[in-house]
Amino acid sequence: CIWQDPAQIDKLYTNYRYTDGSAHHQQRAMSGIEMALWDLAGKVLNVPTHALLGGKFRDKVRLYDHSTPRDFLDKSVVRDWAAKVKAMPNGIKQHKFGPLRNQPGKDPGRDPANRLLSSAEIRKLVQGYENVREALGWEHEILIGCHWEFDLRASIDMANALAPIKPLFLEDPLPL
Repeated sequence: CIWQDPAQIDKLYTNYRYTDGSAHHQQRAMSGIEMALWDLAGKVLNVPTHALLGGKFRDKVRLYDHSTPRDFLDKSVVRDWAAKVKAMPNGIKQHKFGPLRNQPGKDPGRDPANRLLSSAEIRKLVQGYENVREALGWEHEILIGCHWEFDLRASIDMANALAPIKPLFLEDPLPL
């Protein structure tokens, strides 16, 4: 980006953005750089950044946290965690988790070389997220970020298994 025109934000972002589906840290860095460039452009032009991006769309944005219970399978641990997040003054009512996975070697169906979920992992997912739903209630949202970890069958199996807890989203289960 050195010696390039910082006002050419889309060009810079497009030219330097590359991902093979595993470049999580690079994507985060590029997103941060892009936001900084938009902020810089707004300051140079003395206008709010939202004016450069097509105008203000809303006054509030719902946030989510990444706070998680220490043990999704222990109902008392999950209840204690839920009580803490419900009591937080920030008002966050959306909670994002990764999928619950078993340790390779402890689950004969868990093979880190493939994108499948073992039967034991499906049962663990269901039990863990049912515990979370029960502890949080329906006034809080459950979000699940999968980080491109699964194949089509595992993604469908997971979505079907978790349908009763109504996650707000099942983010990026399939590779790009």
